[in-house]
Amino acid sequence: MAAAADARRAASAGELFPAEPLPALVYADDPKARYSLWYGNIYRFKLVYLKGPAYQEIRAEINLFMKEGKEKGMDSRMASQALMAEAADACRKWLLENGGQDTIELYFTFRELNKRWAAMKAEGAK
Repeated sequence: MAAAADARRAASAGELFPAEPLPALVYADDPKARYSLWYGNIYRFKLVYLKGPAYQEIRAEINLFMKEGKEKGMDSRMASQALMAEAADACRKWLLENGGQDTIELYFTFRELNKRWAAMKAEGAK
């Protein structure tokens, strides 16, 4: 409960995402950066903007993207740093462009990211 209240307070103070895009990532995963991306950005974003059963489909699309298109088997917290940064950047863009109002736009953003990921996996399998 306290974490959710802290997340709401930080979001109302404008501390949820930086105003500028995230810097280009190095391919090596940094555990501290992954922790910050997940708990400081993505998890907090879901707590503040996607709470309740009405947003289950959007959360599922985000989790599917974070799990590299796999329905089962891994936790989205174990995603690579590059995927976390891309998800955090998509959430940040949605928040800045729509002000947190048009949730269907966020759903379609992650739906397109998932389709792109599936196409890249299919291309790599050939």
